[in-house]
Amino acid sequence: MAARQRDTEYRQAAPRADAYTGMLVVSLMATLTGLAFVFLDYNQYQADLPKLKTMVTQPPMRGSVQVPGSTAPANP
Repeated sequence: MAARQRDTEYRQAAPRADAYTGMLVVSLMATLTGLAFVFLDYNQYQADLPKLKTMVTQPPMRGSVQVPGSTAPANP
């Protein structure tokens, strides 16, 4: 009997929704709306990038080994 009485003493009513709950819902809706606009903006761009015809490389460092087939001098 004492255990049952102790349980009922500490039970409280469920917390009610207040202004902070409303602000949370409004911010969630604003975030979802912003994400929808970001997706619509991103969706306007082309899906694939243009192909690069040549690759830009750095010139060989002084004293480096020449790679076969390259036009750079062996020892500048």
